[in-house]
Amino acid sequence: MLDDFGLVTALRLVAKDFEKRQGIATRIVCTEGIPADLPGDSEIALYRISQEALANIAKHAHATAVEINLSRQNASLELRIHDNGQGIERNNMAEMHAEGHGFGLLGMRERTELLGGSFRRRQRA
Repeated sequence: MLDDFGLVTALRLVAKDFEKRQGIATRIVCTEGIPADLPGDSEIALYRISQEALANIAKHAHATAVEINLSRQNASLELRIHDNGQGIERNNMAEMHAEGHGFGLLGMRERTELLGGSFRRRQRA
């Protein structure tokens, strides 16, 4: 899909499919200036991170809406995925790993850091 359509179109297709399968309203916002010729490893990582985030939302968040934002920030790209679900309590992460859960977040972090990026997971206030 990435080879045929590029990252932005591939993300739009994934979001549309997710919305159809899960019944969760999904919006994607991509700003102008997203390069069409991203290195393959960057495209794959951003695509896989998006897929994993959506899978986690479907499994755990009890969300009714998701927004995926891809924007250009100077020479970098920023991917933000936000949902209106219940979230994860910070003190439960160690328990989750001990029970064999939470590795999707770890994988997203690793993919991001391999590209020289930073990964943040934020809780609602």
